[in-house]
Amino acid sequence: MMKLLKKPLVAWIVCIALVLVATLVNTNVKFGRLCASVTGEFYGTNGIAQQLSVLSADADALANVAEGYGVDVDGLRSSSRSLQRGIEYQHGAAELFQDYDLLRTELTAVQQKLVGFSMSAADQQTVSDCLASITEAQRAIAASSYNEQTWSFLRRYDRFPTSFLAKLAGVDLPEAFA
Repeated sequence: MMKLLKKPLVAWIVCIALVLVATLVNTNVKFGRLCASVTGEFYGTNGIAQQLSVLSADADALANVAEGYGVDVDGLRSSSRSLQRGIEYQHGAAELFQDYDLLRTELTAVQQKLVGFSMSAADQQTVSDCLASITEAQRAIAASSYNEQTWSFLRRYDRFPTSFLAKLAGVDLPEAFA
């Protein structure tokens, strides 16, 4: 074994392998932390994911009221569950945006169907509270600086050799919520 390691070609191969492994481990640890700091803003306190959870809860409350008046709320419930699962399993921002967009479409449809109903005072208050909360959550999402941070990060790091090393090291770059 020692004779094999003393051969120059084998020594070079071992050195190159060690440098490559050390580079990949370093990239995974340090660059992974940097990517996680950007993604952490999405899932952090008052981050976009928190606002999406609020939207989903309000959509469920709105569905409960609408269902009492015979409105079809299957699409709204389905999109709300899909969004909640995505948040729970920490799906990527782009995938969650698709769920969010579908939820907004379903919310608008149910809201329009409720316009013609004569609702009880309690149901009117619930709908009013839900719509106010939904509007506030959507404002918070729109005001979030997450996308600017992500795009700034990607402009800086999503190029060779960083993006290539990140893929080799198993690091996922952050995604914009769009």
